[in-house]
Order: sequence, then structure tokens, then C-alpha cells
Amino acid sequence: MRLNNLGVSEARINGDFVAAGEYFKQALESQPGCFICRYNLGRSFIATNQYSDAHGIFERLVREDPKSAGALSSLGEVLSLLGDDPGAIPLLEKSLDLDPNDAITLNNYGISLHNTQNFKKALKAFDQAIAIQPNMAEAHNYRGITLYQLGKKKKALKSLRRADSLQPNVAEVKNNLGVVLEKLGKKKQALSHYLEAVKIRPNFGNAVFNLALIYIRIGKRDEAQKQLKSLEKFDALLARELRKVLWGKYVVDASAARFKN
Repeated sequence: MRLNNLGVSEARINGDFVAAGEYFKQALESQPGCFICRYNLGRSFIATNQYSDAHGIFERLVREDPKSAGALSSLGEVLSLLGDDPGAIPLLEKSLDLDPNDAITLNNYGISLHNTQNFKKALKAFDQAIAIQPNMAEAHNYRGITLYQLGKKKKALKSLRRADSLQPNVAEVKNNLGVVLEKLGKKKQALSHYLEAVKIRPNFGNAVFNLALIYIRIGKRDEAQKQLKSLEKFDALLARELRKVLWGKYVVDASAARFKN
């Protein structure tokens, strides 16, 4: 188990899941049937975005031990990451039947419920996760998104601000704050958050798109055009949508004005 433990230390202390994965693989060379080694290798695959490989591992682990809450939860998480939230939900529910106080599983359950537009159940799951682990930024973020979907913008803003205070350098949270603030009529604050989101992740398409839109709304055409040029480099679909908005605002509107004159 020494190699497995070295992998765990590498992941926890250094955050190096690639190196951790190599330790787990070495551990499995000497102990091919080691359940925890395979479990940890699967978790390292999730951390390094190797979802298909992780799926194969956790699917086998669940077959071997259908009552392993961790394996069930991880398989559900992987399915969600692969876009199969309807398939993830029953696995996460089985895991919660075995371990109802696992905050991470509750959070992942809430995410899958949110992704399938079951917003009220999702909100309950996020509330439960936060009650167990109050400083889970991801749960506060998704809680805010869910509240926004339910039309509760002020409560959404509070949750998103909590997420931002816990992890202040997450572009997704900054972008979400911008969306909610803009809907609440606070354009200057929204603009500030979009700018922060793009600064953290310059290739974050949604944030660049939202930043361009707010520039259009406040009459800063040149700034919006700059965001379009940026977007064209990494997201052709969003760039095309933004081009349509710019065309409608500055070309069609101008033509209409000339017609009236």
C-alpha cells in the first residue's frame, strides 16, 4: 500500500493528480485487485479530465461492490461530467441512501438535478450540502444559479457573493454574479464582474460574450467589437451570435434612422 499512500499524499499535499495517478498505476502493477488503488486512480482521472477512463474504473468497482457509496457517487459524478445527468441521478441517490451526509455527493446530486431542470429538488440538495459543509464554494455557486432559475434574484446574488468570498478567483462565479447584477439593473457592478471573469480566464466564451453585450447596452461599440475579435479566436458559435447582435444594433438601427430622415 506504500505506493497508493504516496499517490494520496501527492494529490492532497501537492495537488498533482498526474503524479498521483502514476503512483496508483504502479500500486496496481503489484496488486491488480486493490479496490482502493483503483478507486484512487479513478479519482485522479476525474481530476485530470479523463472522464471515459474514470467511467470504466468506477463501473467495474460498482459491479464488484454495489454498496460502495464512494464508487456509486463517483460513477454518478462521471456520468454527469460526460453529459448523462439522467443516468447520474439514480446512482447518486443510491450513494446517498448509503451515506446521506456526504456533502460532495449531495452537491453533485444537486448539480445533476439542476442540469435536468429539477430546480426545487436541486435547491434542497444544495441546502443540505451547505448545512454539512458551509464553506463549499461550488455548492453556494450552484445554489445561486438555481435560485436565479427560480426567479429569486436577490437570494441568488447573496449565494453567489458567498461563493465568491470563499473562492475569489473563479471565473464562472464572477460571470454568474455579472448576469444576476445586470438583471437587477446594476450595470456598472455587472460590467466589473464580467471584466474580472475575462481577466481570470481570457478564453471563457460566455463571459466574453456577456461582456460584449453589456458594452453594446451601454453604447460602447468599439469595446464590444474588441470582444468580438477575441471571441472569434476560440468560439466561432458565440462569435456568430454576437455578430448578429452587433449587426442588429448598429447596422439595422442605423438604416432605420436614415429611412426616417
